[in-house]
Amino acid sequence: MAISVFDLFRIGIGPSSSHTVGPMRAARDFALALSQQTAVTRLVVRLRGSLAATGIGHGADRAVIMGLMGEVPESIDPDSIDVRLNAIDEGALLILANGQQVAFSRADDVQWDEACLPFHPNAMILSAYCDDARVATNTFYSLGGGFYVDQAKADQGEVGEDSTALTYPFNTAAELLSLCHQHQLRISQLMLANEKAWRSEAAIRQELLSIWHAMRDSIERNAIASVKAINAARMAMHGDGEHFISLDKVIRTMRDTGRDMQDKYKETSKGGLAVNVIEC
Repeated sequence: MAISVFDLFRIGIGPSSSHTVGPMRAARDFALALSQQTAVTRLVVRLRGSLAATGIGHGADRAVIMGLMGEVPESIDPDSIDVRLNAIDEGALLILANGQQVAFSRADDVQWDEACLPFHPNAMILSAYCDDARVATNTFYSLGGGFYVDQAKADQGEVGEDSTALTYPFNTAAELLSLCHQHQLRISQLMLANEKAWRSEAAIRQELLSIWHAMRDSIERNAIASVKAINAARMAMHGDGEHFISLDKVIRTMRDTGRDMQDKYKETSKGGLAVNVIEC
């Protein structure tokens, strides 16, 4: 499985990538897939599970509508969202990513159902109609971090894996360090070589700068988090590089904890502040 640094670090509207970035991307793809030769008179958005339970506080419905209109998380102007939604509420047509125009009522055409679908708690069903006939529908699952799959991939057990061949493939941190020692490369050099499987070095550096600018703005707004990062770095610098618990074991434990935890106890799933305090 190949993962680009640009899959791990995504620019998008908050507060939760699983509730905004993934749904916006999925909605845009759904709209683009609609045939311009097929008339669409109504769109229905059905948010399920966690997207319904915590969707209002996390702006899931807003993100989906913006995606249907062709917006992407990394370039949308957050200040324009309220203006465009207010216009729709006042009767303006929703202009789809494929150019079609359709009347849309947020009160009637966005539906909320907290019952989870079997594959994943973050689910949404998008349907297009021509009068009473349904002309297109698809179910999408937002897996976190902006990743998503549709129902076809979910049925096949796929989770958005990328099969791109890398120069230095690895699956664990231990394998990464071994490759660095074997080829006398720094981690940054090895990762740059792998990134070139997707794009040129010039494009890589330009996109990294864009991410850095967005991260810098975020850091300035989240000083407490940056203090924690500095303290963690200071503690790490006092070590000699030897660890009783490897990074791979830490990641495995975090994954197992998330898998075993019931949805109702997860901050952005079926419980926590995201459900009980919708302003969060």
